[in-house]
Amino acid sequence: MPKRIFPDITLYQLLFEQNKKFIPSNACYIDAEDHTQQLTFAEVQDIILKFGAGIKLQFEDFKQGDVVAFYAGNCLTYAAAIHGPVVIGGVSTTIDASSDAVSASIALKTVNAKILITDSSHLNKARKAAKLANLSEQNIFLFDEGNEIHQLKDDLSEYQTFTNAFLKHNDFATPVTYSSNKLATVPCFYCFTSGTTGKKKAVTITHKSLTSALQLKDDWLPPTLSMLLHTDFHHVSSLLITFHMNVYHGCTSYILKEYTFEKLLRGIQTCKANVISTQPWIVAAMVKEFENIVEKKGYDLSSLMLVVCGGAFIDKTACMSFYQKYKAPLVNAYGMTEILNFLESSFPGTLKGEMGCLSTGFSCKLLDQNGKEVGYNTAGELCVKGPTLTPGYYDNDELNAASFDKDGFFHTGDLFKVNEDGVLFFIDRLKDIIKHKVHHIAPQDIESVLMQYPLVTDCAAVGVYSDEETCWLPRAFVLLSSATEKKDLDTIKQELLNLVKEKLPPQSQLYGGLYLCRDLPRTSTGKIERRTLRLSDRMDQWLF
Repeated sequence: MPKRIFPDITLYQLLFEQNKKFIPSNACYIDAEDHTQQLTFAEVQDIILKFGAGIKLQFEDFKQGDVVAFYAGNCLTYAAAIHGPVVIGGVSTTIDASSDAVSASIALKTVNAKILITDSSHLNKARKAAKLANLSEQNIFLFDEGNEIHQLKDDLSEYQTFTNAFLKHNDFATPVTYSSNKLATVPCFYCFTSGTTGKKKAVTITHKSLTSALQLKDDWLPPTLSMLLHTDFHHVSSLLITFHMNVYHGCTSYILKEYTFEKLLRGIQTCKANVISTQPWIVAAMVKEFENIVEKKGYDLSSLMLVVCGGAFIDKTACMSFYQKYKAPLVNAYGMTEILNFLESSFPGTLKGEMGCLSTGFSCKLLDQNGKEVGYNTAGELCVKGPTLTPGYYDNDELNAASFDKDGFFHTGDLFKVNEDGVLFFIDRLKDIIKHKVHHIAPQDIESVLMQYPLVTDCAAVGVYSDEETCWLPRAFVLLSSATEKKDLDTIKQELLNLVKEKLPPQSQLYGGLYLCRDLPRTSTGKIERRTLRLSDRMDQWLF
């Protein structure tokens, strides 16, 4: 696709100084469960500049490239504060709030964090993580939004609150500016990958990559629309949508601090949300639980006008079912932490199973297992480059060498096809392909059939190795809806096996077994942990 020329400006300049959609008095962030708690765009800007100045007051030696880590639950102040280090030349990184102290300490050490911002509910884990990472407890600060902070007793005096430490002064930071070259190379965020394929990696995000991603979506949402957001803030979709795209476009964001299925439904109703950003397993639950929960309990979701679904592929049948029940179009948005907004998705395309066409300024190639380019309508690994591509993983030369080729293409690890019109179709993760004898089976092919069964709200197909047959066998796990108790489990299992037998070829039959589940192991962003499902000694905890 031809390139678009974007101005060489920082994120702060794009969001606030040169943004015609910036209306200071409008609500930027509102607590989805307590609408009296809110921040206007002007208040967000003030927090950013005061936090930046406050860092300099607290840490006179804070320099360009120093890292501030956030290890806390979703809150309004967090959404604003994330920009504070960046505006003075520092780097912000977000750590999965559900991760344990050891995992958090690894993240802290990976990026050599200087400051740690947490909250009262995560303080104990944060203290342990800081100790393991050799980070001084004096460098731990607590968000004090709401009344949570007052519940702390014995240990409160050891820690400064975010407000007292960084906002109770009259100074405002002078935002840094950079040359064109530095805008494309100097880190402003380190965003950790989800870790579904192994160890989490710290992806470098620059001003240039993010400002390009924002300007590629000029038609994102009009400022008259509101959006309900529930994804944990450490996830790249929060970095892109909650912290940047909605601010850039002047949209009001309702923040759900903690997700449950019914909190999401209540949030759409009480906030009269026009748009939600969510994951496939939640969309599937909204479809399968429509009669049993949504209609039965009388939730009014009529304000919903659009659903943006990311994090994993969602079958076109589920998209159509969602539209039929909720009268709101759903767009399947493919993206990666390493390269943002590089596909143009649409509702009509989603209904056809398409992921979309390349955005302006991007190019791609599809390679077979021997590294040779494939033709149209042939599966190959998607390799892509363009204006939003990361310059690399932080401090990981070996991984960078393996992930980027000599022509600058990033190897995604995902199998795609492309047709003559340039439309891309997702097949599956390369690492998830089930190699059964001479056949290569995409788990998605099995999962799309299982999802046709009315009581299945989510599922996962994996390959398990059989010593007896000396090959990999397809195995499936299905998550059942709340209406399951109305039907015998043995009957459900047999009907599912009959469905698979009817719809799929012999090599895709579930020779490794079919398991009915009350839960599935997930990452904090909702992705199913397939690696965990392959461990047979841990299955009992999920099964009926």
